[in-house]
Amino acid sequence: MLLRMWSQLLVLSLLLGASPPVRGDLTDDFLAATPIHPTFKVPEVFGQESEQLKFEAYTNFTGTFTPFADCSENKTDLQLGDYGVIKTPNYPRNYPGRSSCQWYLESPPNTKIEATIFDLYTQPWFFTYFDYVMITRDGNFSKVDRMAGDMNTKTPLTISSELNKLGIRFRSSTLFNFRGMKIHYLVKSMDGNVEKLAPSPYDNVCGQSTILGSQSPVVVIPPLPALPGVVTTTTEATVETTTIPQTDDHIIGPDFASRGSFPWMAAMLIDGRSFCGGSLIDNQAHCTDGAKRITVLLGALDIKSKTEKRLTFNITRENIFQHPDYNPNTITHDITVIKLPEKVNYTDNIRPICLPNRYYVENTFVGEEVRVSGWGKPFDSAPGISPILKNTTANVIANGQCRRFFRSIVTGNLICIGTTFDASPCRGDSGGPLVVKQTTESGQPFFMQLGIVSFGGNSCQKAYPVGFTRVSAFLDYISSVTTKTL
Repeated sequence: MLLRMWSQLLVLSLLLGASPPVRGDLTDDFLAATPIHPTFKVPEVFGQESEQLKFEAYTNFTGTFTPFADCSENKTDLQLGDYGVIKTPNYPRNYPGRSSCQWYLESPPNTKIEATIFDLYTQPWFFTYFDYVMITRDGNFSKVDRMAGDMNTKTPLTISSELNKLGIRFRSSTLFNFRGMKIHYLVKSMDGNVEKLAPSPYDNVCGQSTILGSQSPVVVIPPLPALPGVVTTTTEATVETTTIPQTDDHIIGPDFASRGSFPWMAAMLIDGRSFCGGSLIDNQAHCTDGAKRITVLLGALDIKSKTEKRLTFNITRENIFQHPDYNPNTITHDITVIKLPEKVNYTDNIRPICLPNRYYVENTFVGEEVRVSGWGKPFDSAPGISPILKNTTANVIANGQCRRFFRSIVTGNLICIGTTFDASPCRGDSGGPLVVKQTTESGQPFFMQLGIVSFGGNSCQKAYPVGFTRVSAFLDYISSVTTKTL
């Protein structure tokens, strides 16, 4: 889930209307709740997925194409840094038959347009193209990249214009209808200077952690700014006395978190019976599907603690913004933004996580070391969640590799990690953030959220990959709810 605090938002963001009073001690309710984590049966025998994809790069196109006005658009006045999303009609539901759509994009001289394909699934090629998507890199449709079928073994895939013009066409026949495509575009400079001028996701507050200090002895965590009308406090004078074990042989392990290491973490109690993780600025829909009330706990390390200084909020249905295209059968568009009832007092133990902006859309992060944290079950047969926050490191794997386990569920809208037998997210970790360490131009390190725990295999201890909602694939949705430009 995404608790977003956009002044008063949490990406599992919460803004309360009239909320019921919060009981003083919810420890037993949180610990007794059913841990949520959708799972899919993984095939006993793994094999290479049969590729139903036809992809021709820079091929000649001489056919006729008449675009329909109701699904076509010309954008000839794009400016440096402009960003948008192109979808086929009805996406992510099946597109209609007999469609001919064209999008023509043009930006100023000395710029280029990058088109990142997050999802593409049309009728497969069978001796000819029935349905297809084509992209021209120079605005002239005589030379195109043409594709048909299921392209999601390769997504996210970025195609760049040669100069400042780019065109996209989509055609469907009357035979079969499929999901279609979702493409994000961004105008960048030809020489790469736009990246240097681009705003960093880091804002001097988000993504700071005590882990950064331990990884780099020269790190300086900036002082916390005071929010309007709120006195900022620190927790230096109130040291929690809970004894935290230093090692653990199971998941989400192998490490228990230390205080201040993941200050964006949120524990969530859904309708008094289900448990999920979240992050300050966090997202995820399967946790909140049908939810009427969510209790959110911020600043917790040990849920059983009686002395931690933490915040508790009750959120009602009208402040839960579940993605309208969430599908509980395929766990797609698994993201929710929840509004908070009031401005949050940042402390060393309560800080937001940085979110990627549009300049990160093309980055797949494959091979990067990442961290995931949560209170999920410590092993498959555990009776409940871990009361103490845990974390582990992992590496991002290519979606083509992830599809060997989860087949067509995996698209570019997701990001996957590899796991081991004793280090993996598990039931109850759903909604928790997947973060990666980044560094600003000035050398300041910070953590940035790449994903939200979404689903896994039918066991947490068999080293199956785990799927996350890819945050950069939903920047448009997050912005639409929060009004924040990403």
